[in-house]
Amino acid sequence: MLGEELAPIRPQLAAAQRTGEVSAEQVAVVERALEAVDRPGLDPSEVDQAERLLAGHARSFGPQELRRIATRIIDAVHPDGTRPAEQLTHDRRDLHVSPLPDGSYHLEGRLTPALGAQLTAVLSPLAKPRSTTLTLPDGRQVEKPDDRSHGQRLHDALDDVCGRLLRVGGLPASGGTPATVIVTIDHHSLIHAVGHGTSTGGTILPAAEVLRLANEADILPAALSTSGVLLELGRSRRVANQNQTYALIARDRGCSFPGCSHPPEYCDRHHIKEWITGGRTNLNNLTLLCRYHHTHYLGRGWTCHLNRQRLPAWTPPRWVDPDQKPLLNDRIRANHALAA
Repeated sequence: MLGEELAPIRPQLAAAQRTGEVSAEQVAVVERALEAVDRPGLDPSEVDQAERLLAGHARSFGPQELRRIATRIIDAVHPDGTRPAEQLTHDRRDLHVSPLPDGSYHLEGRLTPALGAQLTAVLSPLAKPRSTTLTLPDGRQVEKPDDRSHGQRLHDALDDVCGRLLRVGGLPASGGTPATVIVTIDHHSLIHAVGHGTSTGGTILPAAEVLRLANEADILPAALSTSGVLLELGRSRRVANQNQTYALIARDRGCSFPGCSHPPEYCDRHHIKEWITGGRTNLNNLTLLCRYHHTHYLGRGWTCHLNRQRLPAWTPPRWVDPDQKPLLNDRIRANHALAA
């Protein structure tokens, strides 16, 4: 029996596990790989050689690398049995995005190998931990580690990608509007960032999230009566135009938050004084800010202003710097020094 011929090797692998040379997960990887070739009709000597190779590699490689090696080895022994047919893989493709009662969305599906590889290539660089190192005016360095989980970083990376896609390459002729979403919200709730708004699809959005979505959107204000009758319809320009965007790139060269090196293509045009509270869409009230710092730092006590040189300076909260001395991004400081 083929299984009997393989038996002498598997106890060796089990012994290696007992002595700590390999883990239970590595043993399981080898066992699952051998199941594909431990069958009648295959050359026992090739199967025996595959197992010896895998037993040896299990002592040198972790489970992830071992899986890739096992696939290559078993593929050489049994090319038709190591992976589903291409058509079957293609037919299994599936994706569902479903709204949940709390306003969030549930995402599940199965991607083709090509799409999975592309998505991984796009998200992986953006999902790396982003610790921020700040150099305070007194020379002290304060490092804020990235406290997001891996799943949260992947989520935020997808948010980054969608934001850039909706900006049509970062610099569309229109200046860019990263969202076309119709949301109804009470005026008081919008002004004070309390309560909720409702999208046309019925999704409930917190007022703060409505303001974040609207950060670079063209806003069409509509005054309605309590019964929903349209009283007044107007339009106001909120988005920085293309020339303003080029000027911001020339000045900021990317995210203006201290310690951040994100390029302008992945940045929002941020109103220093919120547009909803009277802030104007002009260069004296705009700066580039990446989605990560836009989302995770503005709500933690950081504020921005243009200093005497008309450069965006960020004032840290007291828990970072008790003196709250404004900080400049090193890139912006260096660029300004060169220009001077």
